[in-house]
Amino acid sequence: MRGSVIARLVQQVLAAGVLGLAATAAGQPAGTPDVSAFTVEWRRTTEPWRRPTLEGYVNNHSQYRVGNVRLRIEALDGTDRVVGESFAWVYGNIPAGSRWYFSVPVPRAGAATFRISVVSFTLMALESP
Repeated sequence: MRGSVIARLVQQVLAAGVLGLAATAAGQPAGTPDVSAFTVEWRRTTEPWRRPTLEGYVNNHSQYRVGNVRLRIEALDGTDRVVGESFAWVYGNIPAGSRWYFSVPVPRAGAATFRISVVSFTLMALESP
């Protein structure tokens, strides 16, 4: 009987440890946003006096302040096929329910258009609505 109690206790401790490792591996508390919590609006600059850039805003639709936001910029040809890819950072922290400006050089001359998306970010703090 004593052996079965100890065995059950060991099983519970191991199960708790595995669950703790799983939570640590996930790196984020339950209910936190993923990249679908962000939208990107952008435009290509066309002023002749400045270098061609892609500029716009990353919209944070979550309840968290985020930072270290990384963008994927895909260059597309006329048939929306990806012909190039680059990455850029959004400098600054984006408050919950807000947006933040970014500007990056046009990564590939001759691309018909671009697709810009958020690929990663760091949670900074839960903010009240």
